[in-house]
Amino acid sequence: KSDQGREVIKELAGVSDVLIENFKPGKMEEWGLGPQDLEKLNEELIYTRISGYGQTGPYSKLPGFASVCEAVGGFRYVNGFPDRPSVRPNLSMGDTMAALQAVIGILLALQARNGNQNARWRKEEDAAAASSSSSSSSSS
Repeated sequence: KSDQGREVIKELAGVSDVLIENFKPGKMEEWGLGPQDLEKLNEELIYTRISGYGQTGPYSKLPGFASVCEAVGGFRYVNGFPDRPSVRPNLSMGDTMAALQAVIGILLALQARNGNQNARWRKEEDAAAASSSSSSSSSS
């Protein structure tokens, strides 16, 4: 929240691959740390947002507590026994599933971002290998 803290975030974002935040939508922009702000420092940064109800829409400004999100999403309704109230699982499924989905998205984004670089590198390596094998076969 402090100016010093924001500067630290900007420094780290400038040299990082991934940033993950889970504030209410608009908070990072309020601090000057939104995706558009940090893209100026590192256009390769993968900016990941985890919020209870998304970045837009009627519930987006509400805090996303896992137990409430589990109920709103119907997860609580399908747990337990028909003749009793719904049961809260022993594990915070809302937090666990949100983190898992974020990780999958980050890994896909890293692969998409780095895949082109890897493809170029392989082409250069293949071209170098082909050049070296044709020069060694012609000298034989």
